[in-house]
Amino acid sequence: MKWMRFPAMALVLTASLAYCRGDTPGGQPRPDVLFDDFESGRFDKWTVEGNAFDKGPLEIDGLDSPKLKSLTLGTVASTFILIGIAVIYNVTGQLNWAKVAEAVAAGGGPSMPLYVAAAFFLMGFGLKAAMVPFHAWLPDAHPAAPAPISAMLSGVLIKACGVYALVRVVFSVFGGSELLGWVLIALGGASMVVGVLLAVGQWDLKRLLAYHCISQMGYVVLALGAAAVMQARGTGEAVVALAVFGGLFHLANHAIFKSLLFLCSGSVEYATGTRQLKRLGGLGRKMPVTGACLRIAALSISGVPPLNGFWSKLIIVLALVLGGFYTLAVITVIVSFVTLLSFAKVQRYVLGGEPTEAVAQAREVPATMCLASLALAVLWFAGSLIILPAVKSRLVDPAVRVVQAGPPPRAKAPPRVVAAERPGAVAAQAGVPPARLERTSP
Repeated sequence: MKWMRFPAMALVLTASLAYCRGDTPGGQPRPDVLFDDFESGRFDKWTVEGNAFDKGPLEIDGLDSPKLKSLTLGTVASTFILIGIAVIYNVTGQLNWAKVAEAVAAGGGPSMPLYVAAAFFLMGFGLKAAMVPFHAWLPDAHPAAPAPISAMLSGVLIKACGVYALVRVVFSVFGGSELLGWVLIALGGASMVVGVLLAVGQWDLKRLLAYHCISQMGYVVLALGAAAVMQARGTGEAVVALAVFGGLFHLANHAIFKSLLFLCSGSVEYATGTRQLKRLGGLGRKMPVTGACLRIAALSISGVPPLNGFWSKLIIVLALVLGGFYTLAVITVIVSFVTLLSFAKVQRYVLGGEPTEAVAQAREVPATMCLASLALAVLWFAGSLIILPAVKSRLVDPAVRVVQAGPPPRAKAPPRVVAAERPGAVAAQAGVPPARLERTSP
């Protein structure tokens, strides 16, 4: 089954990108198109995980298999999304996001059935994005998959299919609803705090990184939820744009440094045969390239200046302060500090200290594996340049404007002709017979 690996990986990427596009010929996204594209990506993701260890996609190790858990919860999430689409179509008779938004605005705002549909969307896409409390499948899925698969899924599929869809539903359909904004803030805040606290207690390197995926996505959802609330309250457009920019910037940063961290974890396991932190040590000297890449990614995800993770977290904190969310800003800073403590443990047990018996024969991984990590390290440096105004205006500002714009404005109805504007209406009101009006007309 080895021949299925790379075609399936290509299908995952293609389906994820198609999901982000999800356009009709007119250029407006449709939820049914997004659903079809994602279901293709979900099946191919399962195929990749199943074939990663020369097993067929239907070969499941038991009822507690990570593949079975991922498939089952993914199916539940897809069912929630499909129910939400059905409710939307039943209420509005439309499947085009723009027309759905027009129907919502024409009705004076979301009705109770539409809020029910939004709840199904939040549960479905919350499962896709592994947000707390829908995160149970992710910590088991990443350790079971090889490092390259984890890097790809963490950098592409979760963000493209979960977070993107949440943003489109909240901003493009409901126009930055304050209620849905607070729901996103609750999901993002819980994911930040719970994810980082669970990560601190992990001794399996990939499981630790999986929990940090949950925590870091919490930053993104929190920032976008705060932007929705600020937009609904009429906060200045500059502050709303700053919050959206911070969320999207951190989304891009996370795709880079988390993929690099997973590749480094794969290099460590390749060289030593273990992911247990207590069995590692001294790899900074034995694996200099992997060690340097691991340090860069760890400092970046921890928000240490002047790395790219610091700038995106700083922008999120500034937007929260300017929007009046002082408590959330403090929580964000504290979570970032706990993240630094968690990766200090990784540095201490993986790269520092004296080599243990498990790493006595370890040496640097082959050149091709080193080149993959170095390529992401270079991309990490390029990602730091997004903060520059010239780069930001070309790469990020268009996306910020699309999100911030919300649903399209309602088309104005054609002017209605009143009775006084019809020929002869004025004369009739004055008591002049129509026949006399015709004789006196020039």
